[in-house]
Amino acid sequence: MTCLLLVVAPGVGGCAHQTVDPSARLPGWALDTRPAERPRPQFGVRGRSESSDFVVAALQSAGLRFGTDGTVGSLWQYLRSAHPSVDPARARPGDVLLFRVAPAPVQADACESPDAAAIVTAVDESGRIGFIEARGGRKLLSYVDPMHPGIRRDAGGQVRNSFLRVPRWGEPLDAPLLAGQMLCAVARPLG
Repeated sequence: MTCLLLVVAPGVGGCAHQTVDPSARLPGWALDTRPAERPRPQFGVRGRSESSDFVVAALQSAGLRFGTDGTVGSLWQYLRSAHPSVDPARARPGDVLLFRVAPAPVQADACESPDAAAIVTAVDESGRIGFIEARGGRKLLSYVDPMHPGIRRDAGGQVRNSFLRVPRWGEPLDAPLLAGQMLCAVARPLG
């Protein structure tokens, strides 16, 4: 850690720590939605989950050394055992979002079996989180508003929560479709 000497008054000094945006450690391809081939994870199993491969490759490229079995659940196990979880209201660029996209019975731990992961790119003053996800063979810029999980757009027409899936035939009409309804955890691996 870099320490800069901060002189407050003659004879009085202190240490001021430089704050570096954690997302600056991520490779540029992880925060860019333009089409490009995404690197695959360096360690662990690959190809079982597109979103897991994307996040794992980005974190490994940022210097973390770990492997998974290629699933989002395994990525979540690593994140929660080695890095702090944070409240969604405190999310910042570089954090990892975990979602429970597939409809499932209500569980005591909402994030017991997440099935999608993404990387936070920005958080605006209203708390809306922008994130990059890999889905359907593409990288997408999406949004989640943890304070308003069931709202698609605000009164001004701005997207507050992106759709993470389409409705399936025969499922209840109130089945979750929006990112805010499916967000189950935020981890801070680069902080």
